[in-house]
Amino acid sequence: MNKIQKGFTLIELMIVVAIIAILAAIALPAYQDYMVRAKLSEVFVAGDACKNSVVEFYEGQGHLPPNISSAGCNNNTTKYIASTTMPNPGDIWVTTQGGAADLYGAAGAVYALHPAPAAGNTDVLEWTCNKAAGTTIPVKYVPSLCR
Repeated sequence: MNKIQKGFTLIELMIVVAIIAILAAIALPAYQDYMVRAKLSEVFVAGDACKNSVVEFYEGQGHLPPNISSAGCNNNTTKYIASTTMPNPGDIWVTTQGGAADLYGAAGAVYALHPAPAAGNTDVLEWTCNKAAGTTIPVKYVPSLCR
């Protein structure tokens, strides 16, 4: 008599489990990077808000603000932002929380923005971010405009 197979054999199930494991090994690191970038967006938004304040100060006063308070930047701490400082006139450093374990390689890192008058037009500021001295956030996490 012929026996009709119903269901899956053990080998077939093991192959399916192996394929799922391979897909998970690829997807999880990509998802972790995505989550860190999403959390760091708070840091980048804080830097951009302060950047706008620096530009307004520069347009009104004709020079870069000497410190964070004269620029009118918000220096509040949040779950992911430890501080916003201005080590040099106009330079903006947003530091991430060092104890934020869910930021992985970006915990305690600095996102630095550096202004410079545009070549040929000193009324306009040009900004550098990832290549600015002081930036320690890994390149894979910074906004695409900074890469």
